[in-house]
Amino acid sequence: IVRTLLETGSVYRVANGKAYEMLSNLNGLIDLYRLSADKTLLDAVLRAWEDMVRHQLYRTGTLSAAEHFQPEGQLLTLQASNVGEMCVTVTWLQLNWRLLRLTGEARFGQEIERTVYNHLLAAQDVSHGKISYYTSWAGCKEFTDALLCCVSSGPRGISLIPQLTCGLQQNALFLNLYVAGRMRCEPDGVPVEVVCETAFPAEGRVAVTVSAERATHFTLRLRVPEWTGHFHVRFGGHRLAGTPGQLLDVSRTWPRSSTLDIDMDMPTRVLPGSPTYPDYVLLQRGPQVLALEQALNRTVPYLHRVALTGGTVRLEPAALAEGRGGRQVYEVDGIVGVPAEGHQLRPERRAVQLVPFADLVNGRVWIARAGRIRGDRPAVTAFSRASLSVVSLGLEPTAKGPRRTDIAEFVTDEDPHSFCTVNPQDSGLANYLGSPRGRRGDPVWFAVMLRSPASISRIVFRHGAVSASGGWFDTTEAMPRIELARSPIPTSANGAVPDNSKVRWETAGVLEHYPRSRASTPPPLADGQLFELRLPQPLEVYGIRVIGRAGGDYASCAELSAYG
Repeated sequence: IVRTLLETGSVYRVANGKAYEMLSNLNGLIDLYRLSADKTLLDAVLRAWEDMVRHQLYRTGTLSAAEHFQPEGQLLTLQASNVGEMCVTVTWLQLNWRLLRLTGEARFGQEIERTVYNHLLAAQDVSHGKISYYTSWAGCKEFTDALLCCVSSGPRGISLIPQLTCGLQQNALFLNLYVAGRMRCEPDGVPVEVVCETAFPAEGRVAVTVSAERATHFTLRLRVPEWTGHFHVRFGGHRLAGTPGQLLDVSRTWPRSSTLDIDMDMPTRVLPGSPTYPDYVLLQRGPQVLALEQALNRTVPYLHRVALTGGTVRLEPAALAEGRGGRQVYEVDGIVGVPAEGHQLRPERRAVQLVPFADLVNGRVWIARAGRIRGDRPAVTAFSRASLSVVSLGLEPTAKGPRRTDIAEFVTDEDPHSFCTVNPQDSGLANYLGSPRGRRGDPVWFAVMLRSPASISRIVFRHGAVSASGGWFDTTEAMPRIELARSPIPTSANGAVPDNSKVRWETAGVLEHYPRSRASTPPPLADGQLFELRLPQPLEVYGIRVIGRAGGDYASCAELSAYG
């Protein structure tokens, strides 16, 4: 680990890139450095940290898709990619906590704040205490109370918050998170109580009251968030200004009782969806990433047909919806696609409501860029969870291997230029559990699953891409066919994800216009070529899949979509 990090500076290039295992090792390397003073250990950890922040970190403060680090230029966000494994989120928190304690640098406190106010709390069901094993940026969160490592990691991470909030340094009290609460300590042996009163992050005002048994001198060290435009501290007729992303020391002889008033602005930022979703953006207010909540936008037909209006984004507090209590809800002007003639939509200016990603139940982070809203009616399967007949465990080293193309997310991402592949010969989860390995030419499938039933009348399969080594269906024995799941999709024994092995599939029809092809000869197919199956009458379904024999080494799929 140390050698590869020092040579390449890339966590993706270390072993098989398994994120939780890597982060656990990095935490151990920090502890070993503290015991041994071997600076190469700390250098390796810092190179890993810098690479993760630059190439692997989500704006919501997590890492990993399918439990692994991703190649540079790719950050997947849909449910099919199993984003933000909870064990990864918490171990990333622990890494930043160790580095903050070791170095005292503000940048590590910043990442703690990002994770706590976004991905950590987003993975908890506040109504019932359940936890998401994975927490994606779109769709309904998949909470469970099963006895699993990631489900136990959620409460473990939340219980760390008091220790992440503040701490003692040499003759200094470090305030890292602006959380309402109190802390007792004894700088230079003098009992001191610090009480923090605030509604942060809903607002940027913080009152810090310092009560000492007698007048005493020490430093109150404040972390100034990197996202704020101004950070002002007032006390006893004095005024200090902090620099975003730095530390601000308030060093003085504190009387028996005094109060500091902190005021920071909470700007709204529009952040790009690149590299993987260049046509989309997200909104961030203060430390919190915001999201469109389905329950608050009942007049919006399709959340994935919402765009910004262009110009300055003005975010306003919204009237609280019934049952939301004191939670944060914001409103912004948007462009919404509403039904028009045929399969088209017309853009209409409407206000849309957003909540912090931490409060999201069912919705999406992504909003289309101004002027980039699509004008077609989306499939009922758009951005839904997709699955493949071979589920890779990613056990192979990533340093020299080819970039993975079995990305299930690409099956429902509405981008005909991205595509997913399935190779029946690849080692997958089923083989790990005891099933024999597949052979060249075995049947493979791409599936899309829904949490609630949808009425559909047609299914569209977009072929992916053909190369000399594979990418098509071999029709020698049978044409590729479309199958439907008419009953709810069962979940795995641990309740964390859908269980494909328990789904009952019914044949809906074959793709008659698919070109006749052989196992070893690529057919004349254009990338993203479309094939459609129309049903005799609308049917209510919970899932669809396309199945056929892999041509060459593998089959490919750009999109699998169902329409009402």
